[in-house]
Amino acid sequence: MKYFSSDDSTNEFGGRNNWLSVCHVTFTQGPRIKLDYEEAKVEIHGDALKLNATISGNPEADDPIQWSSSDESVAIVSDTGLVYGLGYGKTIIRAELVDGSGYATCVVETYLDGDMDHNTKIDIDDINLLINKLLKQ
Repeated sequence: MKYFSSDDSTNEFGGRNNWLSVCHVTFTQGPRIKLDYEEAKVEIHGDALKLNATISGNPEADDPIQWSSSDESVAIVSDTGLVYGLGYGKTIIRAELVDGSGYATCVVETYLDGDMDHNTKIDIDDINLLINKLLKQ
């Protein structure tokens, strides 16, 4: 018996009563979606981060992508992949093909510019850390 594997190679093995059976199995994979970042940081109330999605594996010309954030108190995402930091923390941004055939995620951590000790506020400790950092340069 002969069969073709997923890489189109031919393999043979004996069958009952020397019958010859041939089958061809084709494995197809739906579209895959990939983001340009798996992890990223965005400043709270700062500039937006642009996430770009790439679709491969039989993409349709107009494959619509639905964007979402797992925690909109931390960051939100627009219909075009722009991520805006709103509060301190981490969230997962998800880009999913509307037909459900693929998705990708990016872990986004927000930060506050000037928060040197990452305690979610700018205080005298941050100023001291910044001064020490500058003095060591």
